[in-house]
Amino acid sequence: MVDLTDPDWPVRTLVDTFDDAWLLAGNIGTKLFLSTQNGAGRGKFVTVDLADPEPVFTELIPERDDAVLRVGALVGGRLVVIIVIIVINMVDAKAGVKRYKLDGTPDGVVELSGIGSTSPFVGRPGDDEAFFVFTSHEAPTSIYRYDVAANTSTVWAAPKVPVDLDRIVVEQRFYSPRDGTQVPIFIVRRVDVTGPSPTMLTGYGGFSIPTVPLYSPAAMAWVEQGGVYAVANIRGGGEYGKAWHDAGRLRNKQNTFDDFSAAGEFLKVKGSRRRRGWSSMANPTVAS
Repeated sequence: MVDLTDPDWPVRTLVDTFDDAWLLAGNIGTKLFLSTQNGAGRGKFVTVDLADPEPVFTELIPERDDAVLRVGALVGGRLVVIIVIIVINMVDAKAGVKRYKLDGTPDGVVELSGIGSTSPFVGRPGDDEAFFVFTSHEAPTSIYRYDVAANTSTVWAAPKVPVDLDRIVVEQRFYSPRDGTQVPIFIVRRVDVTGPSPTMLTGYGGFSIPTVPLYSPAAMAWVEQGGVYAVANIRGGGEYGKAWHDAGRLRNKQNTFDDFSAAGEFLKVKGSRRRRGWSSMANPTVAS
């Protein structure tokens, strides 16, 4: 940390390692609001006042059992936090948005237009207006305007795509590789595709990067032609926090490949059984 108002630019160290993520959500004067995985594998929010002679981090929002706390932003006198849901009616690896008062008290949720992912909110601490991006497998990336006081969102800018999105179905299932871990997988298809179909399977398990739902024009072109698009949330990514990342790195890296291979086997086995609400798929063409 450097105080640019001091002509000597004295350096003060707040964090001296690269072991954990530290992300700035914003500041009120000299008080910083940050998210971190330090001592909290699924994330937490802390504050620190730079005006203190010896600044210390104070926990504001503790780690949760049901969600990964990722990033936040100070807008309209609220801390708006992007989370990745872990367990809510078996719908995992999707984004949610929570509101908190500046003292860490919960203040409701921000309703999104579906199961998808959202960018950090962009706004100013004193303004009642902010903007964010939302996308999902069946919803093109769009910009939303958020009214903090009313807690409502409206589409501010959205692309026009030559796709009948009402014909697109997105399902989520869970499968188990050989060690029994429950791994989520998203399956995207046309509503009329109910028999065995060419399937493109993808996934990314590295660097704690979560593979959350997002709109892919290339994947949608495939789906439009009758193909099936599947996204496996394999270990090594950041869907479930630090533990999920660690389970697919270094000596555990084999889990990443096992998860991806098991996803292909899952699609073949389950796809050969006709079930209501299930896209029957066999012999998938796998692409990583």
